[in-house]
Amino acid sequence: MVIAIIGTGPSHIDFFDVAAGYPAIMTCSKALAWLLEKGIVPTYHVDIDPGLHKIPTRVDRNVRFLLGDGVHPAYRALVPDAQRAPGEGKQAGDTSILAAAGLGYTELHCYGFDSSGSGDEDFYFNGKHYRVNENLLGSIHHFENAIWSCGVIKLKLHGDGLLKAYLEKKYGTQIS
Repeated sequence: MVIAIIGTGPSHIDFFDVAAGYPAIMTCSKALAWLLEKGIVPTYHVDIDPGLHKIPTRVDRNVRFLLGDGVHPAYRALVPDAQRAPGEGKQAGDTSILAAAGLGYTELHCYGFDSSGSGDEDFYFNGKHYRVNENLLGSIHHFENAIWSCGVIKLKLHGDGLLKAYLEKKYGTQIS
């Protein structure tokens, strides 16, 4: 089973139209609002963050919400039929990988999983410059841990962020 997972990295905007062509779409964190604004209703939405600022301003009842244990009570009140995310990582991105695998998806196409682009530090990897911060660098290891705990999946990262460059250098162009 194939799914597109939309994260919040800067490259996500390059792929809205492509994502709409997948049989299933999962968003995490603020990506839900971006897709709904484009008229694309994802199949699933994953969130684990406790902050009030993470509560969506718009909800579509056709979206299946998968929430972590730590989300704000007001978030749960907004979507009372939300289910517990099957697998909870350290961040929404790696949790969405665990959730997709837990739901039986075996081919994951990830968009907006950059782990770079919005930080305030310069970072060079494999001859290319990235903007990062400590949280973005940590997300690489959280993501890597998530993909290995999923069992056998086929993973394809789209975009040009640091996460893709790192994983491709370490494992090749597709992680299987």
